[in-house]
Amino acid sequence: MHRNIIYIEKKNIIDNQVIIVGKDVNYLRNVLKKKIGDLIIGKTFIDFIYKLKIINIENNRIITKVVKKTKILKKNINNIVIALSIPKLETFKSIIKKCCELGVSEIIPIITERSFIKKKNKFNQERFEKIIIESLKQSGREDIMKLREITFLHDFLLVSNYTNYNKLFPYECEETDSIEKNILKLKHNNYLFIIGPEGGFSLDEADLIKDSGYLAVKLSDNILRVETAVLYSIIATKYKNYL
Repeated sequence: MHRNIIYIEKKNIIDNQVIIVGKDVNYLRNVLKKKIGDLIIGKTFIDFIYKLKIINIENNRIITKVVKKTKILKKNINNIVIALSIPKLETFKSIIKKCCELGVSEIIPIITERSFIKKKNKFNQERFEKIIIESLKQSGREDIMKLREITFLHDFLLVSNYTNYNKLFPYECEETDSIEKNILKLKHNNYLFIIGPEGGFSLDEADLIKDSGYLAVKLSDNILRVETAVLYSIIATKYKNYL
């Protein structure tokens, strides 16, 4: 469902005015048929929502005045963080879109032995942040899904600080209880999943993850594609909320 929210960059907020540029100019002017004096809703990539009044329409920008500014309160029942070994970029793009729709709080791209990208400078952070913004627009979601900076697996496990999170490791190479059974036993409502690429984690990486306090869980009797594993993990967290 599209809720006609315009996402605005902080640099385009000047005093009590917000300057709208790019594709949103055409969308407001030619699709929504907005005119001077009309009200629209704008949102930053952080956590503020603005009621804006259009005061001028130019060829390549629309100038608005801030009527009201409100801090958005988080509505999610639980926080879901996905630490994901980077798959092929089209797959990663698809996962980002679905995670936006399903209310994921953060995605952390990580480099592993079998990840598609092996060097940090090969990852286009800005490109994927733009995809997140477009996905947020389409879903009408009011809070922001964050894309953390790319990091190596070892560094992530060493410095990540998610103390009030259930840390879960979907892993097909170990006999363990299903994710649904494990979730019922967990006390926190926040979840951090670490999910491997096509081909999975190496045995050394899997041991490192478990030694870092992650609980290995079973998603299915079948081997799942990475995007299926991500979606299954997210949906499983909802299971507990509806019992």
